[in-house]
Parts: sequence; C-alpha cells; structure tokens
Amino acid sequence: MLLLSFLPLVLPGQLQVGDNFSDGNIRQNPLWIGDTARFTVTPNNRLQLQDSLAGTAYLSTASRIAERASWQLTMELDFNPSGSNFSRYYLMSSQARLSGNIRGYYLQISGSSEDRISLYRQDGNSHTALLQTAANWADTDPVQVYARVTRNRQGWWQLRLDTGRRQTLLLIDSVQDLRHRASAYQGWYCQYTKTRSDRMFLDSIYSQGFAYQDSLPPRLDSFALKGVNRLELYFDESLAPASVQDTGHYWLSPDLGQPVQAGVGPEGRQVALLWGDTLVNKQRYTLTLQNLRDTAGNAFADTLALRRVVAQPGDLLVHELMPDPAPVVGLPPNALPEREYLELYNASEVPLPLAGWQLVIREDTIPLPAYRLGPDSLVTVSDEDGQNEWPAGIKLLWADLSRFALLNEGARVSLISPEKKVIHTLFYTENWYDDPNKKEGGWSLEMIDPANTCGGDANWTACQDPLGGTPSRPNSVAGSRPDTIAPRLVRASLPRDSAVLIHFSEAIPSPSLTDPAAYAFRPSLPIRQIKTDPSRREALLHLAEGLKKDSLYQLYTRKPLRDCRGLPLQADTLLVGRPGQADSGLVFINELLFNPPPGGVDYLELYHAGPGVLDLSKLRIGRGAKGMPTDLVQPRPESYLWYPGEYLVLTTDTAALKRDFEAPYPERLVAV
Repeated sequence: MLLLSFLPLVLPGQLQVGDNFSDGNIRQNPLWIGDTARFTVTPNNRLQLQDSLAGTAYLSTASRIAERASWQLTMELDFNPSGSNFSRYYLMSSQARLSGNIRGYYLQISGSSEDRISLYRQDGNSHTALLQTAANWADTDPVQVYARVTRNRQGWWQLRLDTGRRQTLLLIDSVQDLRHRASAYQGWYCQYTKTRSDRMFLDSIYSQGFAYQDSLPPRLDSFALKGVNRLELYFDESLAPASVQDTGHYWLSPDLGQPVQAGVGPEGRQVALLWGDTLVNKQRYTLTLQNLRDTAGNAFADTLALRRVVAQPGDLLVHELMPDPAPVVGLPPNALPEREYLELYNASEVPLPLAGWQLVIREDTIPLPAYRLGPDSLVTVSDEDGQNEWPAGIKLLWADLSRFALLNEGARVSLISPEKKVIHTLFYTENWYDDPNKKEGGWSLEMIDPANTCGGDANWTACQDPLGGTPSRPNSVAGSRPDTIAPRLVRASLPRDSAVLIHFSEAIPSPSLTDPAAYAFRPSLPIRQIKTDPSRREALLHLAEGLKKDSLYQLYTRKPLRDCRGLPLQADTLLVGRPGQADSGLVFINELLFNPPPGGVDYLELYHAGPGVLDLSKLRIGRGAKGMPTDLVQPRPESYLWYPGEYLVLTTDTAALKRDFEAPYPERLVAV
C-alpha cells in the first residue's frame, strides 16, 4: 500500500521501524509479539484483528524511536466506534505488553461518545489527552484515519490527520510534552465487543527518528514512608542497581544514619530503603541522597525532609455537624444550602493527609478524598451532588455523603485513620441542641472545646451564628470546657444470661478496657472475653457461665481505667442480676408532669418497690380511662436493668429536663 507522504532519507544514527505487511506475516521484518493468535494479514496486505469473542488484544514491536521522530500509519474501523470499541496505536511505550502500567504516548480513535481522534500521554494507569480533534471526527461508519505524528528534540508534538481519501493531511494542533523521553516499543492495541472482534485494520506503518540520548540526571517523582522504618522513592527513569544498593549513598538524620538495606524495584524506578530502628512519630528527619545514577551514568543528589505521621486519638476531630439542614435559616447571599455536612478539625501540630481516611456514619463507611489538612485547620465534608449550591469562600471536600446520612434523631460518627485506628467517635442525639426550637432544623451542632474530645453532650450545643452553621469557620460556641469529672460506671445491662454490658459515663481509651483481669464479680463469675464498640463507652463481658436465677452480683474494677484526659474511674460497683417477671405492686407511678413550662417536656417518675430485678425493656406504659390501657409504649428497646428501691424518670428530652430541673442522678433519666 502507499505510504502517507514522501519518506526522507535516513540520516546517520537514525532508526527506522516500518511494515506494510506485504510479506504476509508478522513474525519477521519486523517481529511483532503479543496476542499473535488474534491477528492475521489479509490477502490485500493489511493487518486485521481476528477474534471471535469480546476482549482486548495487542501487538508490539521493538522501537527506541523517541526524538526528532515521525510516525505514519493507517487505521480503519469497519464500524462506527464507541467507548466499548476503539483502537489505539502506541508511538512510544516503556514495555512490550500494551496494557497496565505503561509510560508512553499513543494515538486513539474514539473511546467515548464524543468520537474524537486524540494523542494521549500515559503515566502508569493515568491517561492525559494532549491533542484532540473536535467532537465527531470519528463519527462515521466505517472510519478511516491516515495519521502523521512528529516530535522534535524539544518535545514539541504535531498531529496531522486525514479521514478522507488521503488528499490532505490537516494539522490538528501542537503541544510540548517531555514527560517521557525514551521508548522501548511501539504497537497496536484494540478493545472490542464480540460483534466487532474482526473489524479493525492497520496498514502502512512507518516511523523514523533517533533514540533518546540520556544526558540528564534522574528526577525524583515522589516518595512515601511505609510502616515504621521503610521509605520508598520513585524516580522518572531506571537507576543503575549498583548505585541504588550501596547503603553508603543514604543518610537519615537525626540518629538513624545509613539504612540496613537498599533495594531496587523490577523496573529500576523504585528504591526501597529499610532502617533497623523505628522513625519516631511526628519527628522531623532529613534524608541525604548522593551518587545515585541512572543507567546512562547520570548522577542524582538531593536532600529530603521527612516526617512520619501516624494520627493518634484526638488528632482529627468531627468538629461540627448539620444533621437537619431544613429549613434554611440564613439569608442570601451567604445562606447555607439545604445540605447535610460535617466539619473536620486538625487538632494536631502536623499536617494530616486525608487520603486513606474513612468516615463511618452508622454502618456506612465513606472514604475521604485526598486533601492535606494543615494543623489547627478546618475543612467541611458534604455530598458531591451539591457542589454548585454552596456560597463562595468555604473550604469543602466532596464525598459520597447521601442526603440522609446524618439522622436527625442521632447517629454514631467515627473517623478511622489509614492504620485502621479509631481517632474520634461520637454518638450525637437531638438532645445535644439544648434548644427545642433549633433541633427542629436549620441549625448545626458545634463542639465547644476541642481539647475535651470525650466530653460528649456536655461539650456540644446548638450553633449561635445567624446562618445556622459555621462550616470551615471557628465555631460560634467555641470556648473552654475542660473535663474535670472522673468517669463513672453508669449501669450494667444483660443482652443475654452469659453476657454483661457495662455502660460508662464517657469514653475509656485505656487498653485495660478490654482486659478480663480488669474486672471481677462477687460472687465470682469467670470472664472469658471482652469486646468494646468504637465509642469505647461500653464494654461487653462474655462470661464462661450464665448468671444464676434470683442471684445478685456485684461488678467492680481491679485495674485503672482512665478517660481521655487521664482521669481515673471512680471506685464503684454495679449490681447485676437476671430480671424476673413484673407483677402488680412492684412498680409505682411516683410523679407526673403533664403540663410543662414553655419549652419544657413531660416526664413520668417511676419507683421500683421490689422485690427482684426488672428489665425496663419488658415493661409497657399506656393510658386509658378504664380497663386495659391503650397506646402501649416500650420504654427502652434494649436491656435496661432496674433494681428495688430505684427511681427512674421517663421523658422525651433528657437534656431539657436537666436544663429545667436539678438532676443529681442523670443516669436515672431515661429517654423514650
């Protein structure tokens, strides 16, 4: 077949790769490798894809042509291409296999509904369009492309195309790109469905140019700390193994010195360094590199600043929540959108990269996007569907946060670090607003004191800003509210006869929380295993044997349990016993408020006269003038043990009750 244009004379040192398939095979002059069984040469000397199933296929041939270069070829697709059926020709490739982690450039016909013809750069698994035609250039059936691509020594690319009868090659555009300087292969790649598996053709390939003569030192693209004592370096080209493996070419200060091991990856671009000692968390280090050389002998030297950062509990906080954004209370143009959001605060002294972090809301795990959050800085996370609804000037991250992820009545929210460690967790409720009007919607919940991460409802309240929230701004209620109260044992419940659930007044990050030796029963009960939830406000004790009927046990602690601030658990005991059946005369209504003051709530005070243990979840409360009461309500859905002589107050809003009345025993207030 005819070539696209007049072929210039070959200059000294110039390389050539060409094939018009007139010899009828792909195994010589030049040798093509790859999925050879899926290609054939037609009687009229064209290379044809020859498959019977959907898939991908490629052929490649050795080619070092990279600069002062030109590539000419003809591609034909005997159909209208699409995102599922397209063809690309790799002008430069770092490897023979034309899939996966390639560094190079390729020309592609279509690949999307826009039907463009494009020149792409590929960086591993990332693809960047450098030059493109207008849309619909390849929107024909069939589509024939006659192409000529050139690249000079300065990295200027030009793309010329003709989709007609080879009358004129039209200059599409030019662009400078020197990201990849060298090549090892060129070749043809096809992606196709079953019906298009034999309808792609290639012909009249001719390329000539010069191999890249490397006179530049290697470039360090990136580096990353892995674990506690390993560093990986990523270069833009292959390095000489001998220079990489010499541990004398590296020095990490302070204290660590030379690595004990230095290795090079399969492609020669990755360097792995291993030290015998651990890098101290959040300490600054300086790594000096010298005399690393590429395969052409060019030397590299540099100094890197390193800091291993592993987040600790309290470093990253959920700082503000908007569970119920409707109705919007702010006024335009600064009104907040009707969107749920969470605000994150970096309470540490170092920047925190958020890539790899997870936000857990109830049972849903939401990955956080890549973002570098500076120390003492705020950023707001909201749903990606609302990107155009926010006023300007608010730092925002977009995540897959559904509109109803934050339940109005409350939910557990946790931040999980890349090391799978719980850094912050809370279980908010609508009672945290401390305001019956604001909990109806349009107002956020704000943390008061970031230093009191385990403060719970005492450290949160409704926003006071007239916009209803302060996303990515200091909280309107910010202030000092230190934790001065030691944690307490609140109560124990009985999910089943052989398991006791302990409820604490606040989070207990102490490792002893899950140590069976930290607890004991009187009379003795052997503890087999202990589990806790992410909030660490509960501990589930799995017993080796069940509680005996009609027996009361005292549960007490034998090891120090401390809260986030280090305050020790108050010395105390809990009663635990198997509940029996309630009967008339055991429980009395002791006090009733049915007409509360403005902004207040009703309540019902109950007294357990005994004998025996009762489970509040087994009781029902109703009303009625005569006979059996109606509108029965279950006070608690889960086990709630109640002992003789105890008073309980049932209400819909415990926070409002504590606001309006003195409550010396807040654990006896039960939300229903």
